[in-house]
Amino acid sequence: MKNINYTIAVFVFWIVVTAISSCKNEPATKNEGAQLNDQTPATVTDIDGNVYHTVKIGKQWWLKENLKTSRFQDGSFITEMESNSMWGNTLRARAPGWCYYQNNALNNPTYGKLYNWYAVDDHRNICPTGWHVPSDNELQVLIDYLGGAEEAGGKMKDIKFWKELIANSANDNSSGFSALPGGLRATNGQFSLLGRLGYFWSSTPCNEKVLAWVHYIYSNGSCGRAPSVRICGCSVRCIKD
Repeated sequence: MKNINYTIAVFVFWIVVTAISSCKNEPATKNEGAQLNDQTPATVTDIDGNVYHTVKIGKQWWLKENLKTSRFQDGSFITEMESNSMWGNTLRARAPGWCYYQNNALNNPTYGKLYNWYAVDDHRNICPTGWHVPSDNELQVLIDYLGGAEEAGGKMKDIKFWKELIANSANDNSSGFSALPGGLRATNGQFSLLGRLGYFWSSTPCNEKVLAWVHYIYSNGSCGRAPSVRICGCSVRCIKD
């Protein structure tokens, strides 16, 4: 309960920051998220050999699993950052990094890795070839297509791995997105909310220095977006180019 209260407090703080920071909404484009090629394979493999299933939702193609790679498309390794001090110091260095939840590799097969935003924003591309980290607008297209913030979360959530899952028709994963509650890693390196909340990075900065947009899904099926410090550790889902 202490960790949950702490995380909620941090989260509310950054919502307040939105009102006083220089964050701006990403300009919408007419064809944002429109993908008309139905020749997408049923599975996609990343450079580490991890296999992901694909799903079409509206006009967008998504990977159904959280990203697990430890390398960029060009083969360059992303630094694994286990210690709290190493994780917290990346804000100054702006160094791409990843970790397992609780630094436990047993969490990787189900929940994937947690990445800081510098791994997401790197030009070498963290997603498999032909795929990319979604922009804030692309994620919003998905949410809007599924009925908006009050309805979309339940249609996106995997029905097996969420704790405190509210058993009703609103939590049915009808979209096939299979969102997983991978939790997060805070700026001080502490982990929390595995099984209870999913945070997913967008590729969109929120201001010029320390914030970027993240989308989240709660156990009750609601979802939303908020600014997050770029050294937080969040899950990544990839969308087709």
